[in-house]
Amino acid sequence: MKRPGMSACLLLPALLLAAGCAGTRPLEPSSSLELQRMSVDQIETALNQADADLGAKKLEAALSGFSNVLKTDAANERALVGLAETHLAMGNGELAMKTVESWPAHLSARPHGMQTRGMASLLAGNDEAAQRYLTAAVGADPSLWRAWAALGRVHDRRRDWPQAETAYQRALQVNPQSAELLNDRGYSLLLRGKHAEAEASLQKALQVDPTLEAARNNLTLAQALQGRYDTALASIPAENIPVALNNVGFAALVRGDYRSAETYLNRAIETSPRHFEKAAENQRWLAYLRSSSPKLAAGENNAPPSGKPIRLSQKS
Repeated sequence: MKRPGMSACLLLPALLLAAGCAGTRPLEPSSSLELQRMSVDQIETALNQADADLGAKKLEAALSGFSNVLKTDAANERALVGLAETHLAMGNGELAMKTVESWPAHLSARPHGMQTRGMASLLAGNDEAAQRYLTAAVGADPSLWRAWAALGRVHDRRRDWPQAETAYQRALQVNPQSAELLNDRGYSLLLRGKHAEAEASLQKALQVDPTLEAARNNLTLAQALQGRYDTALASIPAENIPVALNNVGFAALVRGDYRSAETYLNRAIETSPRHFEKAAENQRWLAYLRSSSPKLAAGENNAPPSGKPIRLSQKS
């Protein structure tokens, strides 16, 4: 990522729907007895419950519900859409794409269908296809804020910051109170080196949803990248301290503050209940940087490091 004082290894944020387990199971063929057991009313009830489970992020329950409907009615469009959305929420772009590819043509051609296909392509790593489908989706229906947000992520990956900002702003015009969206834009601002602006967006995200862990982690990073290490670590729950310390150490290393980086990385490893490989990797990179120049060893060089991956404790 090309921006002042920022390492090129920052991980891109997860999609708007929370990422999770990718190892979902395939649909199993249903027997004629199973087909007889689910009436039209039962299908409707099952779909309503699966939609509710998806909204509540009970993803395994949603997956089971939509799958059971499809055992009875393999062409049920509501279940096909719900299954693809559940795979997206689980962070599995490949299974989401396989489900979308089983849709009838008219369903894929709808704006919402193109949005889902675009988001699945993005998760599967096909940015070109993602941009094509997402652009078509917002062209047909500009109110699709999730498509705008996913387009922002495509542009983030390409470091096309003006286009990324336009996409996030269009999404926020439609849904200004989305914590996930405010977090995504905040992370995008971090990638651009706009740390104070990122902090403001992330604070708004946490005002909307104080439980959003990704926004909390990103806020820690935004504050630490401005040199406010103590503020970044304030109010961090005890169980999250090792992660926060590593991320603050990462930020100090990016800023060229090697003495502070060493302190926080050491604390991350000391307080972690198990081996902390990412903090140890950051320590190894710090040692490499210091050995490359006597000035670095003396803490006299404030130039940010470059050229090697530095690890955050988790995706943001």
